[in-house]
Amino acid sequence: MTPVRTLDAALRRHGPVRRIGIALSGGGDSVALLHAAATLAKKRGFTVTAIHVFHGLRPSAENDALFCRRLCDELGLAFHRVDLDPSSFVGNVHDAAREARYRALEETAREQGLDLVLTAHTLDDQAETVLQRIIRGTGPTGLAAIRERRGVFLRPWLKLRRETLREYARENGLTWCEDPSNVNRRYLRTRLREKVLPVLAESAGDAVFAALGRLADLAAQETDVLDELAAEAMSATRSGDALLVAPLAALPPGRRALVLRRWLAERGVIPPRRVIDDLDHLLVSPDKTLADYRLPGRLVVHRTGNQLNWGDLPAVETNWEPFTAEGAVDRFFAAGRLHLVVGPVESNTPEKAQRVAFDDLRDARWTPPWPGARFQPRGMRGTVKCQDLFVNRKIPRPLRAVWPLLVRDGEILLAAGLRVGRKIEPPGDSAAWFVHLEW
Repeated sequence: MTPVRTLDAALRRHGPVRRIGIALSGGGDSVALLHAAATLAKKRGFTVTAIHVFHGLRPSAENDALFCRRLCDELGLAFHRVDLDPSSFVGNVHDAAREARYRALEETAREQGLDLVLTAHTLDDQAETVLQRIIRGTGPTGLAAIRERRGVFLRPWLKLRRETLREYARENGLTWCEDPSNVNRRYLRTRLREKVLPVLAESAGDAVFAALGRLADLAAQETDVLDELAAEAMSATRSGDALLVAPLAALPPGRRALVLRRWLAERGVIPPRRVIDDLDHLLVSPDKTLADYRLPGRLVVHRTGNQLNWGDLPAVETNWEPFTAEGAVDRFFAAGRLHLVVGPVESNTPEKAQRVAFDDLRDARWTPPWPGARFQPRGMRGTVKCQDLFVNRKIPRPLRAVWPLLVRDGEILLAAGLRVGRKIEPPGDSAAWFVHLEW
């Protein structure tokens, strides 16, 4: 089917609709979606609003926003711009920006009274996501990848190839913006797109894209069934916020794991297999006084008698907000237990201070650790978990959640007072700054 007819069929499946939003980045796929929606709106009688979320992460971002506004003016469509604060993107910048974007789109949908917000994900996007998650060792939930419908969001073009949409755009005289991150081989998705998928297509034909799409569809169906089983088992094994140990331990291991994942998801925890195995041990162990089990986000799971319940780590201080690294710092954290000092190297520079070039501080930020944070220390071939580094250096547990990390573009450059990352080279004397952390 043509893009317009495919869009029409999706809206009929998930309708009726009176007002829809289009997540418009300015890229080729979203431009094609906006044009197709505008074309269909004239026949179906619904209204279209374009929503452009401005992240401010690239120098060309303002030009992209202006392009989107002009396009909407040409098509006679409403344009709504949402500006985000890039300084709030903690941890992996791209993941944080994506989460913030979807929150902004949901909020705009509520404010504007939109029935649906459409995004222009394609079969290519689906195939890349499935491969990406296979490589990371995902289960059925991860294999479900991109869902056609999730809450207010509808992705009507998951069965269409990206090139089909580009052909549609060219046939209708449309232009679009190119995001340079889409060709940045630093990202796994880009490497899969440029190297792995072409090899698979050459070996098995272009049908490999449809096959990966079918895998995602089947996984989504099975995940829905597993969710129902988990909900039934959880209902029978919980008391308030707690899980009852005896009835849960009596379930088969696979069903226990489903309940534990669902229970953790209620607190926003998406756990690796290791966490499920550890909590399962808490359930089946005859010892009813096992130690607390600590999770990301200052959460604790503890077993008391016949219950597995939630607790909280004692707070050292309110989590501090990331701040720019482009300047001198003299700041205390953890109620005075951590003292970070950063400045130009001088005669009185602390002997054990880390030395960096001032350019290493440009566009970087000081942030506290985030769940799963990893970095590659200088001189090592692989990466190390920050938490493992803290344990090896015998850092007190309450300080680990507030330890200052120097971060740029989601990559940890330096753990203050502990290790320097692979991108920090010994500085020249003229531009040397020091980083010193006392604890």
